Amino acid sequence: MFYFLRGGYADVFIGKDRTNGEMVAIKRLKRFNSAYPGISEQAVMKEVAIIDFLGKKSSAKYLLRLIGAWELVTPSGRKTVAIVTNLAAGGDLFESIAAMGHGYNEKSAARLFKEACEGVKALHSCGLLHRDLKPENLLLSSKADDAHVIVADFGLAEFTGMPMRRVVGTLSY
Repeated sequence: MFYFLRGGYADVFIGKDRTNGEMVAIKRLKRFNSAYPGISEQAVMKEVAIIDFLGKKSSAKYLLRLIGAWELVTPSGRKTVAIVTNLAAGGDLFESIAAMGHGYNEKSAARLFKEACEGVKALHSCGLLHRDLKPENLLLSSKADDAHVIVADFGLAEFTGMPMRRVVGTLSY
């Protein structure tokens, strides 16, 4: 297992699934830590349940797939959660656009947008609303030019029919 990227609420590592040898992403959340009060056990378990639900209800290749989730205790006694998903080795779409400097050509941008829409369509067909779509939550399957989009980060997702009375999402968008 080695370090992949660091975020405000989680660190992501790359590992190998022992059952099939497939490379996976291991997202270790920084929960139950006073420095990150926004992460509650309920929110973490809800996101895991949503990813698990999507895996059972949809075979869409443009959605993040749950492999497993475990609660861990660090050597210092701090509780954390590890969520194992399919690996999106290309990073997020925002980083990819920024690294290019000039962005994608029209044909590639259209393909990526279509795949993102297919992922959202799969969410909606399962009765879910993402509620925080942005380039940082659209991952790329690889760094190759023909990488596919993977819709991720379901922390604000909600089932349709649920009361939604507050503004959610990322304020800078």
